[in-house]
Amino acid sequence: MPLFEFEAGRLVPAQFGHAVSDPLEDEVLAAVRDQVLELLQRQLFPITWHDGDAYPRLTALDGTGQVVCVEVLNYLDSAQLVSALGRASRTAAVGTLELAQSYPRGVEAFRRDWATFREQLPPATPRGPRLHLLAADITDDVREAVAAMEGSVLVHELAARAMSNGRMFIEVTELARSPIELPWVLPGRPTPTLAPTEIVGEGATEVAEPAESPDPAASAEPTTSAPSTPRIDTNDVDELTAMALIGSVLSEDTPIAWVVGGAARAEALFTPEGTIRLASGEVCQTPAEATAGIGAAATRDPWQSWRFGPEGPSLAEARDEVLQAAAEEEEAAARDAHASQNAAEGSESSGRRRRRRRRERG
Repeated sequence: MPLFEFEAGRLVPAQFGHAVSDPLEDEVLAAVRDQVLELLQRQLFPITWHDGDAYPRLTALDGTGQVVCVEVLNYLDSAQLVSALGRASRTAAVGTLELAQSYPRGVEAFRRDWATFREQLPPATPRGPRLHLLAADITDDVREAVAAMEGSVLVHELAARAMSNGRMFIEVTELARSPIELPWVLPGRPTPTLAPTEIVGEGATEVAEPAESPDPAASAEPTTSAPSTPRIDTNDVDELTAMALIGSVLSEDTPIAWVVGGAARAEALFTPEGTIRLASGEVCQTPAEATAGIGAAATRDPWQSWRFGPEGPSLAEARDEVLQAAAEEEEAAARDAHASQNAAEGSESSGRRRRRRRRERG
C-alpha cells in the first residue's frame, strides 16, 4: 500500500530518510527473494525456486493457472530484459505434470495445495502479468519499454533509504505508465472553458461599419509597432550563465535531488552562487559535474534528473523559467520605451495639426 504525506493541501509520496546511491547488498536481495510474494502483494501459488544458474527465479501459478516467473536482479538493462523474457517463455511451455514434479512436497501435495489455493480465490479471477522483475538499477531503455509490455510484464524498482539512526528502508515501486491528468474530470478542479462562438441566424446579415478617422492627416503619421516577447532558446545560453541565473533567485542554499523513477537517489544543495554542493562537500559548476560526482551513469539529461525535490521542478524547468522572466522584463522595458516614444510622436503630431489649422484660418 503506497504511503502518502499530506502537505500544503496535497498528497505527496512519503519519503523517509535519504536515498542510498550504492548498489543493494547481496543480503538485501536475498531477503527480497525470500519475501517476494509479500512485496508483490499478488495472489500467486509458489511452486519452486530455480537456483541452478546465475538467474535465481521463482516459478508460480496465478489464479487462472497461468505460469508466472518472478526474478530479483540488481541490474536490469535491455539485454537482461530479453533474457528474462526468454526464460519465462521456456518455463511457460513446461507441462503441468513437470511443474507438479518440481513441487518440493511432491505431486500429490501439489494437487491438494493447488486445489486449496483455488478455493480461496474469487470466482472471476483476472489473468495477471506472466513475468515480474524486481531490480535495483534499471536503465532508461527498459523504463521506456515498460509501457509497451503493460499487462504481460511488470517491473518493480527497488531503492534503499537510510535514516540518521542507521535504520534502512527498502522501497518497492511499480513502474507503470504515468496516468493522464484530466483536471476537468476531478471535482473541485477549475474547469477549462472555451470562448463562446457567435452563431448568426439564417438570413441574418452582418454589415461591418468602416472605422472613422477624425483626421486624415493623423492616420498618415508613422507609428511604431509594439515589441513582442522574444522567443527563448536555451541553446543560446551557456550552462554557467544558466546556473548563475537560477542561483540569483535563491536567497539561501536550496536542497535538490537526483531523481530516478520518482524517487530521490542522491541529495545536494543549489547555492545562490549558482553551484551545486554535494553531500561529500564537493562543489560542482554544472549538473553534469554533479552527476559524475555522485557516481551516477551519464545516460540521463542531468538538467532533467536534478530536481528541487522528487515532486518539484527540474533544473531545466527552473532555467527556462528564469530565462523567460528575464525576457519578460526586457519586453516590459521595451514596451515602456515604446509608449514614451508614441507619446512624444503624438505630441509632435498634435503641434503640427494646430499650426496647419492656424495657417488655414489665416
